[in-house]
Amino acid sequence: MWRKVGAGIAAAGTLGAGGTVAVDSQINPYEVSAEKYELASVSTVEAAGENKVEAHRDRPAVTLSKWNGEAAMTVAYEKVNAAGSRQFLTDRVEWKGASEEVHAYPLLAGDGMEDGGFEIEVVLDEPPPSNVFEFQIEDADEFDFFYQPPLTAEESCPTTQRDPRTTLPARAGFFLGSLTWRAPSQ
Repeated sequence: MWRKVGAGIAAAGTLGAGGTVAVDSQINPYEVSAEKYELASVSTVEAAGENKVEAHRDRPAVTLSKWNGEAAMTVAYEKVNAAGSRQFLTDRVEWKGASEEVHAYPLLAGDGMEDGGFEIEVVLDEPPPSNVFEFQIEDADEFDFFYQPPLTAEESCPTTQRDPRTTLPARAGFFLGSLTWRAPSQ
């Protein structure tokens, strides 16, 4: 009798673990290599090619590219010195330092973000010595960046779908180079 119970527990454990691995493979959006976690998708803009996000495994850095790599830049957070790993049963890549972590993960497509997005966040384990967080922007020579203040109540309207109480100041990057335009298929 105990052999049957033991065999049943072993079978359930094996099936349960196999099921968990199968679920994880459904959650994991990345192609994994020794250097990076790569997430590629075809743009919703007709004839705009491929969008790609590469989360570096050796340091907290994410390379964002569009138009089949013609427009690309890397955002890095050098304060955390750690290798990245994807957390089991999540789509999140994490780099864990002594007192802070960097998390990076894809955002779902939505209104105003038709191709989806990618979030990079710093998670603090203790109060920081400063409220300034410095990110390095690499390989962005063909971009111009401009400060965008938050919307005021007068600037907000139903068509912007942005709440001035929660809209933070930001920087907008504009690509200055020329892109290879591909005529839409008829």
